[in-house]
Order: sequence, then C-alpha cells, then structure tokens
Amino acid sequence: MAPPRGIAGHELFRIDAATGEVTARVVVSEAPHGIVVSPDGATVWTTTLGTGTVDRVDTASLALLGSTPVGPGPNGISLSDGGVMP
Repeated sequence: MAPPRGIAGHELFRIDAATGEVTARVVVSEAPHGIVVSPDGATVWTTTLGTGTVDRVDTASLALLGSTPVGPGPNGISLSDGGVMP
C-alpha cells in the first residue's frame, strides 16, 4: 500500500518500521502536518493546515476521535511535561 503523491491529503499512515511498508491509513482533516504521540502510544494528535484544527486519533482502532478548531495554519505540536495534550 503506497502513500499518495502530492502535498495536501487527508490521511495519516501507519508504517512498519522494519520494512517501510504502509500497513494502515486513517482519514483526518485536510493537510495533516505536525504529529505527536501520547507516551503510552494510544493516541496521536495531528495539526491540519487545511482546516486549522488539531485531530485526535486512536492508534488501536485508527478511529478519528475528534477535531478541535485552533485557528488558521497550525504547524508544530507538542505535549506538556506530563505527557498530555493541554
């Protein structure tokens, strides 16, 4: 399963680190950019440049859990010192 070509998209990819193969995809808001993973690996957050949101994804089910408006052009993202999303 190869990732699509182009700059903007609506997907995050799960990649097997040993093989480099895409093993799963999840649809998120337009143009995902920055990504952070919770310390327990259960949740991924991504900024989405196209819609100005931060999307939250469950890593086990690859379900989009929510989308929070944050304003135009969100870029980088990080967790607090406690490993949680503020």
